[in-house]
Amino acid sequence: MLWKGQPQISGRESTAASEENTIEDVIQNHDLFISTLRSRLTKLQVILAGNLNWY
Repeated sequence: MLWKGQPQISGRESTAASEENTIEDVIQNHDLFISTLRSRLTKLQVILAGNLNWY
């Protein structure tokens, strides 16, 4: 049921908006994943560099 003054959204528009939100979520998750990997790589490099100095 539509309320007075409420715009009607077609199925295609709704699907497009949903897909756009899904794409944004995937990109945000990807960015967080990459950031986490970079942080872990940096920590490993620091540990590795410290261990190499012991030899």
